[in-house]
Amino acid sequence: MCEGCVEETYDKIEAFVERWPDSSYGPGHIVLDDLNLLDANLDWCIGLIQAILTRRHGKEIGPGDMALFKLKSSDLEFLESMDWYDDDTTECLGPTLGFLQELRAMPEDDR
Repeated sequence: MCEGCVEETYDKIEAFVERWPDSSYGPGHIVLDDLNLLDANLDWCIGLIQAILTRRHGKEIGPGDMALFKLKSSDLEFLESMDWYDDDTTECLGPTLGFLQELRAMPEDDR
C-alpha cells in the first residue's frame, strides 16, 4: 500500500465534490460520498453512468444491453426505480464518469 495515497485520494474526492457538489447525490455517490473505493464499487458506478449517458443520447436500453456496461439485468430495474437519475445534469455526469475512471486506473491498494 502506498504511504499517504489513501489520504491523497480522499483529498482528490473532496476537491472534485467541491467543484461538482451534485455529484455526491448521483450514480457515483457510493464512491464520492460513502468512499467505497473498491474496484467493484467503481466499476458499478462507471457502468451506471455509461448506461445513463447512452440512454440520454437516444439509445433505448433493455435487459440484454446491461452487459455492455458490465452491469446485471437487475441494475436496469434499479436505474428505472431511480428514474435514470433524470435530475442529474449531463453536465455533471460527464466529469463524474471521467473522475471515477481516473480513480479506477489507480491500483486498488493505493486508493
